[in-house]
Amino acid sequence: MNFIKKIVSLVLVLLSVSLLSFVLANVSTVDPAEAIARRTYSNPTEKQLAKIRHEKGLDKPILIQYCTWLGKSLEGELGTSYQSNEPVAKELGGKLVATLSLVGLSLLWILVFTIPLGMLSVTYKDKVGDHLIRAITILGISIPSFWFGFILLSAFAVSIPIFKVVDYGNVRSLILPSVTLGVPVICSSVRMLRATLLENLKKDYVIYAQVRGLSHG
Repeated sequence: MNFIKKIVSLVLVLLSVSLLSFVLANVSTVDPAEAIARRTYSNPTEKQLAKIRHEKGLDKPILIQYCTWLGKSLEGELGTSYQSNEPVAKELGGKLVATLSLVGLSLLWILVFTIPLGMLSVTYKDKVGDHLIRAITILGISIPSFWFGFILLSAFAVSIPIFKVVDYGNVRSLILPSVTLGVPVICSSVRMLRATLLENLKKDYVIYAQVRGLSHG
């Protein structure tokens, strides 16, 4: 039952976000028909603009446009990009490998650092190591990701040019972005893991194991 509720909530959120994005795009000061026409005609006339609006369905009410787009999206037809004039599905597919690589490397940082740091924090509870880890995690959670990414670029691409500001196509190009994405998750996960471990150390089965002679380490 909870699973069904979560699925329904997810669908409602996705619909709300898509509707809001669609409305904001349509009330924007940029005229999509004019943007398309300027790629085809140097100085488009009103007749040419009206033709493009009719062909793209931009002359219909926003609600009808949204329902048409939603119906085609459910069939896998995401439309055509106004900027590149390429199918949106093709545009997304071209960026999918880079996105998955970035997410995968971010997950690797999370797995590598979360468990050891969480265990160290519990092992040295209320000692220097614990206080240091807790301070770093609070700082990592507090700094906005966009600002943290800017700091990394300034430090390791400008001041110390280990990486390039603009780079693509190799593993090095993924390091700074993946660290930017991974650090906030690592920091929050370490604090959560620390709290969970400390809570479980007070459980009866842990106390019983310690009485039986099992060490803390």
